[in-house]
Amino acid sequence: MTRSFLQAFGLNKDAIDQILDACGAQINALKKQLMKLSERNRALQAGLDAANARLAGYEAMDLGGLQQELMRERALRKLEQRRRILARNLMVAGCIDADYILLAMGEAQPSEDWLLDDPEAFTRAARRKYGAYFAPEPQGRPLKTAGDEPGPR
Repeated sequence: MTRSFLQAFGLNKDAIDQILDACGAQINALKKQLMKLSERNRALQAGLDAANARLAGYEAMDLGGLQQELMRERALRKLEQRRRILARNLMVAGCIDADYILLAMGEAQPSEDWLLDDPEAFTRAARRKYGAYFAPEPQGRPLKTAGDEPGPR
């Protein structure tokens, strides 16, 4: 809107000045609002770009491979726990070098083959096969193993 456009309607100078001032104030208010919205748009775009970059990182992951690795890790932990139980039983039974006995009996490698249902049977077999690595049993009763817990009578 220009002064000449308003003069064509036959408005006086004061009326034209008031109209142009009001129009200028509205334009300035709209410019401020546009600047605020532009800043917000830039901030939201930056957040969107960061989220897209993070999403691209997740899409690149091999989820199946990670699940298999997790399953292998859980299996290894289970086998290591079993090995610690066997080693503890050997030590409670008087074994001088439980790691050597486990290695000698083929139990040091973490494979499914050595999961035994009866740790006490394993301890008895180790004592029979490698008796020199065990302290002598006291006369009258055998040494306790970790599974022998005194119970209520």
